[in-house]
Amino acid sequence: MLTAVPRKCTLLKCDVLPRGIVRMAFILFFLLSRAEGDIVLTEVMFDPSGSERYDEFVELYNTGPDTVDLEGWTIGDAEELDRLVPLEGGTSLPPGRFALILDSGYMGRSTTYDPLPPDVLLLAIEDASFGKGGWSNSSPEPVRLFDPEGREVARYTYSPGNPPGYSDEKVELDGGDSPDNWRDSVVELGTPGLPNSVSPQALLPSPYRGRVVVNEVMFKGEEWIELYNASEEDVSLAGWSISDSDTLHRRRLPGCSLPPHGYLVIGRWGCEPSSWPSLNDAGDEVFLYDDLSRLVERMAYQGDRTGGRKASLERVNPALDPTDPHAWAPSVPEGGTPGERNSTFLEAIPTSASVSASPDPFRDRTIVTYKVPSEASYVRLWVFNSRGQLVRKLLEGAPSGGEGEVVWEGRDDRGELVPMGIYVLYLEAMDHRRQVLHRAKGTVAFAGRFAGR
Repeated sequence: MLTAVPRKCTLLKCDVLPRGIVRMAFILFFLLSRAEGDIVLTEVMFDPSGSERYDEFVELYNTGPDTVDLEGWTIGDAEELDRLVPLEGGTSLPPGRFALILDSGYMGRSTTYDPLPPDVLLLAIEDASFGKGGWSNSSPEPVRLFDPEGREVARYTYSPGNPPGYSDEKVELDGGDSPDNWRDSVVELGTPGLPNSVSPQALLPSPYRGRVVVNEVMFKGEEWIELYNASEEDVSLAGWSISDSDTLHRRRLPGCSLPPHGYLVIGRWGCEPSSWPSLNDAGDEVFLYDDLSRLVERMAYQGDRTGGRKASLERVNPALDPTDPHAWAPSVPEGGTPGERNSTFLEAIPTSASVSASPDPFRDRTIVTYKVPSEASYVRLWVFNSRGQLVRKLLEGAPSGGEGEVVWEGRDDRGELVPMGIYVLYLEAMDHRRQVLHRAKGTVAFAGRFAGR
């Protein structure tokens, strides 16, 4: 049996409603209010590096268990609120998803944040700019979010001072909007539609470790970084970022694709990032982060290991530890090997130096082959006769990969044929300071030329 309670009383009459209906209405109101409270501010781009008219944005996130319809919601500053309108896909924000509120003129006039994540809800504001004239770059402003009933759901006051292109990001998404729960983004262009770069999630191990590797670094002249995909699947780099030792200012990568067992050059003439970190000749670090801001790989170099040449640093084998200096060697050709297998690549890593020749014995020519450990950068290869006299310098401080070969035609340094006999091949492997690290010896027999040759 339903009892009645007053609904509305005046001097003339008092209408009533059943108590059960009132209870149900109260529960419904409570649930709707709770759902609206699950929508939080997560990121604010108030000073974009691109257009002030088109590249400001605000990001929301649904922390609750239910889908929330954002139709009729408004956002703005202390002076003006703007209604949210859909760009595509309606206004319903599912649980655990981001909504990205863009300037109304972004679509068709800017591509700064493209490609945007496919699962983000894209919204815009009805007005030409956020609040009254856009977000201020010189003074703090509140970012205020209201539901259709005019209730303030969230408010965050940002403080200017970020470098252009670096947003404010929330650390704990359900941790409130106090200033101590917000940080400057560490990724240029921010992380629109993606987990924030300052979130605890960014500290988790990346599943791409060992799959996508830094394979080559050119830190002289026109700088670039080469990546290699050691896996069997395509990897999209949308939302990925790179940095030098300044990891608080990472550069965002566009939506380039890295094919299985393929190479990709990151640089101004390859997959171009939002800007370039400028690597130091005297030593620096290279960091690679995935789309959730998790560290994929780090390498470091100290000093100019190229001997003054315009050579790159090549990874001898993608499976080697990138933090081990011995995993890297200067490229043999000047300019490096961008987009190709490294000139210093070794299938198996030798632990000592070796030298041999084939054919042995020989009459016309023999191919002298050598192998050196990965820490060697240069080689010296000399030929001595059986009396210990130097007869030919085949290589003298030549740049070297892990292995190489050179032809000897049985002539000395003057171009004259040497006598028949046993000759000693002497190899020295040196580091980038020309200090000898390894030595090896081998022999080869010269059988002399046929008459008339």
